[in-house]
Amino acid sequence: MNILAKAVHTSLLVICSFCMVIGKEHHPVIRCKVADMPLQMVVLEKIDPATTITPVDSVMTDGNIVFSGKLISPGLYRLHFSDQQYITLSTDGHDISITASWDHLADYKVTSGAATSELAQFINGFRAHLRDMNTMIVVIDTLKARNDWVQLKKARAEQTTISDEAAAYVEKYVMKTKYEPNAIFAASLLTFAPDNMFSADFANSLKRRFPHAPMTKEYLQHVH
Repeated sequence: MNILAKAVHTSLLVICSFCMVIGKEHHPVIRCKVADMPLQMVVLEKIDPATTITPVDSVMTDGNIVFSGKLISPGLYRLHFSDQQYITLSTDGHDISITASWDHLADYKVTSGAATSELAQFINGFRAHLRDMNTMIVVIDTLKARNDWVQLKKARAEQTTISDEAAAYVEKYVMKTKYEPNAIFAASLLTFAPDNMFSADFANSLKRRFPHAPMTKEYLQHVH
């Protein structure tokens, strides 16, 4: 083999090897260890942009959960436990690892998986706003029962402020996160404070940030 032929042969090998690496798709693995969990069926569910829930896989376990099927990435999923408890997941092409205690499942820790970790932080912040909104509902119902109209007027004003703060928290996150599934999931929580102007801004933002992403296309079809 002459020098030119050797050079061409070597180049082709390099190109083929490069194409094989590029073409090898990594499907994220989900690992979740829940301490002291009673034996039960845990279901992996997919959440599409229209908020339709589809079962993907399941396992009978007492706390050592592993799902290694071909998960779509980026995508939204959740682990469905008994007593209507959930852990929401956002796939970004990397493996996801979570630890938790059954007695405090909502306080789960994400040890790997940047998109899921960021989503968990957002959800924790939103829960705080949600608790405040629920507290005001109880306060208002109590004041109504007492016919305390003076305090009721003040409580309703405070309720509006709390709702506006919650909406602002969600809207800020939706517009800044770099993860498409996270943005779509967070936007779905704004049903308590519909804002047509924000909905239009968010739709335009999705088109700009994720122009060819399947989730964005499906979401825009759903909202329009």
